[in-house]
Amino acid sequence: MTRHKDPQGPSRHAPSLCRLAGTLTIAAAAAFGSAPAQAEDGLSVALFTGTCANPIRTTWQAQAEYEIQQKYADVVSSVEWFCAQGDVNLGISQIKSIAARGFDAAVIESDWGGALLPAIKDAARAGVKISIFLIPVDGEVGKDYVNVVLSDFDKLGENAAEFFIDKLGGKGTIIGLGGPPNNTWDTPQIEAMKRVFAERAPDITYLDTGWADWNPASSAQAM
Repeated sequence: MTRHKDPQGPSRHAPSLCRLAGTLTIAAAAAFGSAPAQAEDGLSVALFTGTCANPIRTTWQAQAEYEIQQKYADVVSSVEWFCAQGDVNLGISQIKSIAARGFDAAVIESDWGGALLPAIKDAARAGVKISIFLIPVDGEVGKDYVNVVLSDFDKLGENAAEFFIDKLGGKGTIIGLGGPPNNTWDTPQIEAMKRVFAERAPDITYLDTGWADWNPASSAQAM
């Protein structure tokens, strides 16, 4: 399996995503219209993420590469990673490039929600089979993309709140560290945490969120 480099340079490589292998399977089947392993040339896949300069997504990249190699080497012949570096306009440009270059399928994780939807629709019309991963972008399944694999951010936030309530004994002050300001990943989790604290532990105060792009250097500055 060949891994292409993003033409904008090594720093643009996007980390891969948990549960990516299963998402690829659905996108592959849609791209070929049959068992993807029967495809003569294999599947060319673009993997897009909005940000990547952080340890979490670097870990995801290693995980997804392992899963693809172990389980889908006969399905996927080439993978190219795209990272928008936190720039929504760059993200739109990259999705347009994915369409123009004729990828069979794309897995897209948008840190900006529906802001990328027009470009996603254009790519779908160009024949790219798109799977939306982790963060919703609005649109219509079966028309604008082939499937959606989302995280339950409310549940993640509720679970985090329950953890803190237990560890702090129902009293204390919490400060959070997140990604880009008000991103669609962290924001619903924070709101869910605050809701649980208000209902179950009113003596716990969520003080503030330090927006730090999910990387250690920015996190230290935010603190």
